[in-house]
Formats: sequence, structure tokens, C-alpha cells
Amino acid sequence: MRQQALRHGGTGVSLAEEEELVAATTVEGALVIWNLQDDTSSVLLQLNKRISCCCFGHRAALILMGDWGRAARLIDTATGQERAEMVGHDGKVTGCKLRMEAHTALTSSEDFSLKIWDIRRGIYKSFTASDEALDCCFIPNSTKILGACKDGKLIIWDTRKEDKQLMSIGAHEGWATCCDVTEDGWHALTGGSDKLAKVWDLRGGKNLQVLTGHKVKCCLSWGFADGIPQESVNCCRFLDDFAVTGSGNRFWESKDNTVIQWDIHSGKHVKFYRGAADAVMSIACSREKQIIIAACMDKSVRLWNSTKNEKKKREKSQQSSLESRSVCPLGCGLQVEKLNVDQHLEECPERLLLCEICSSDVRAKDLEMHKNTACKERTYVCDLCHEVVKMIDQRHHQLEVCIQREVLCPRAACVMQAWLWAFNTRKGDLDASAKHLQQSRGAVQFVRLGVNGEGSAIASAATLQPPVGAVQVGVREEVQILGD
Repeated sequence: MRQQALRHGGTGVSLAEEEELVAATTVEGALVIWNLQDDTSSVLLQLNKRISCCCFGHRAALILMGDWGRAARLIDTATGQERAEMVGHDGKVTGCKLRMEAHTALTSSEDFSLKIWDIRRGIYKSFTASDEALDCCFIPNSTKILGACKDGKLIIWDTRKEDKQLMSIGAHEGWATCCDVTEDGWHALTGGSDKLAKVWDLRGGKNLQVLTGHKVKCCLSWGFADGIPQESVNCCRFLDDFAVTGSGNRFWESKDNTVIQWDIHSGKHVKFYRGAADAVMSIACSREKQIIIAACMDKSVRLWNSTKNEKKKREKSQQSSLESRSVCPLGCGLQVEKLNVDQHLEECPERLLLCEICSSDVRAKDLEMHKNTACKERTYVCDLCHEVVKMIDQRHHQLEVCIQREVLCPRAACVMQAWLWAFNTRKGDLDASAKHLQQSRGAVQFVRLGVNGEGSAIASAATLQPPVGAVQVGVREEVQILGD
């Protein structure tokens, strides 16, 4: 835990994540800036009235704060100068939010109203609440606003329409002290003087979870003294799939000064953050850096690391990553980013490629092996006759077709080369075969060497005198080598 001391009790806190700046306000009117990078702090502005809340604008250039003097002020973070003063409430400003992209601000007040301000023109539109409005929120992705009221109600208005409530929810028994909304605008989180925090579905007003865990330590049975609650949930924020709440007595010495982190799906608390000696009045959370910052009445601003939430965020990120991926449709088994599917299909090892030899489709990962071993049309050069031969005909060529192959002499057990190219080409020199038989010993009637209908070589012999010549006979290209 890290902390920064304040001169007086802290009432509000806001965080600028990218700039790592924390703004805190105090009961004595100070606006303090805490730089998390070098752990230094400075007083940016000092008023003579209590500041109740603050909120950073875009890129921490501006800070909106509300005070007990019934005004909201827009402060330049760099200079501390007041850029705008929004006066219109008849009571203390209790909550404020800033939406710089629309140049609008939202404030809640004890005068039973919420006001939405056009910052550039300095005008506002009022929305009447059922009781003192203690906190307010913009509902993201919409034109709606949300207010938490002293009579325990949670109220929704549409800023485009007249001052008419769209929905009113009886959220708490006693005060509804604080509220927050998820980034998608579907769910709300509230805290109350009944020491409970609750999660709501804003689409239908249904209560989804009741978060029970803050201790009840007060002198009266109902926790009130002259209508003022002794202990309450003072602040609440969503942090991804978690809720973070802070509690304590905002008026007298507090007993339950804890910050609790809850799993909003199960409703169970997952971590307690202790250390504050007085009531926790305001909370800011960082989804990016996974930290929780609280402004406390013990004159401090405290920072805790949300280790449990960091683990949950990694799991959520992994799940989100899986949902953004799809399995390769070609069957390689890889999970590919949906945006990169087309690129993967061009590189997938299971994609079909055309073999330029046999014109058949082959998987990319098998193409090289196919060309070397399996392609029926692949060829090689015969070592004997130097002819180009298909691999599928290799054995047949070596045994039956090659004109340089060795064959057994029909007259004796000697070996000779049969010049069968003469028969394959239907012309050639027969002298080599005839000369060999003339010089051989033994009686031979004739030798037929030729090519049959399928291109197979033929050789036959009978017992006659040694041959002296050869002639071509018939369509089978048979050669008879006759004796004297």
C-alpha cells in the first residue's frame, strides 16, 4: 500500500490513468495533485469552502470539482486557473462528472436536482429528483443520466427529453449514497446507509446482487442519529468484473473504514483493503494499472494494488482473445484471429496446391514429398540409355525396354547388351547381335529380338547352326537370325 498525506480529511478523488496523476479534494477546500511517477504532491488550488467531489477531464487537462458553495468549477490542471464557474444549484454540490468529448458536465446537489451543463455556453438543464441527490453518473453509450437520492431511490432521466423520470428504483432502505455504471451502460452499482452495495440491471430495474460484508458498528439500533446515518457505504466503483466499495461514518468517528473488492457474479468479497483510520469517502479505480485509490477522512489518500483483479483480468483477456479467434477452416488446427483468416488461408499447410508435373491437387505440406516419391508423372534419366523415363515405369523400362540393358545370350551363359533401340525406333544396325552369335559357340537355329504390341522386348532361340544374317519379318518387328 502507498499513501500520500493531506493537510485535512479527504472528500473526493479522481485518477488520470495515462498521466498517472491523482486529484484529491479536502474538507478545507484544497485541491491536491499527486504524481504517481515520482510520488510527489502539490496543492493546485485552495478555496475557502469545502470541496465535496472532483473529476478529471480528457487527458487530465481539466478538473471539474463541486463545492459546498453551490457551484461547480472547471480548473486548468497545468496552471490551477479557473476556466469556468457553473452556478445554478440552490444547495451543496454532492457529485460531479465530466464528459469532455461532448463539452458537458453533470452535477448533483442537495437541492433535489441534477443539472447537465453546456460548458462552452454556460447554460444548464435541470432534472428534478425525489429527494436530495447525493451522487450522479452519465450512462455510457446513451443520452441518459443516473442519480442516487437520499430517499434510497435510483433514478434515470433522458437528457434529450423534458424533466421526466424514465425509471425509479427503490434501491436502499435509508440513503442511496453513491452510484456507478458499467462501460456498456447495462448495469449499475449503488451503495447505501443500510451498509449494503447492490448491482442492478438498468434495462429492467432488476436487482442482480446484494453485496453484504461491511460491518455495522454504531451506537443506535438503526444506525441513525437525528436522521443522519452512523455508518454507510460512502463510495462505489466498478472494476472490470468486480465492484469496489468504501465505507465509514462520514460525520463522526468511524469504525468500519474498509475498502472491499467483490465478485459481482458470485456476490462474494474477494479482498479487503485496510489501513484507513477514518471513513473512506471516495474511490477511484484504474482498469489499466489495476490499482484502487481512496480518499479518507484520516487526512490521507491511499493506493492499493488489485492483485486478485489482475489475475481475473488476464483470464478475461484470454477468454476475449479466444472469442476473437476462429479455428482454421482447412483443418490445420490453428486458432487464427478472425481479421487474419484470409492471410492464414494463403499460408496454411493444409491448403491445396497444383502439382505442375501430374496436374493433381496436393496439400502444401506434402507437395515436396509428392514430387520426390509419389507423383506418378515424375521422371528420371536412365543411367544406361540416357532416356527420360517416368518413375512409375522404372522397373518395366530396366527389365523390358531399355536398349542398353543386359540380356542372357540364348546360345550360351554369356552376357551381352541387346541393342533393342533398333526395334523401338523400327530401324537400326543389326550387325552387333549377328556378329555376337556368329562368334559364339554352340548350335542355334535363330534368335528373334523384337517388340510386341505393348512395347515389351522379345527374345527366343532354337538349336540350329550359327546364324549368318538377319532380316525384319512381320508387323511385330521380329528379327530372325538364321544359320548357314
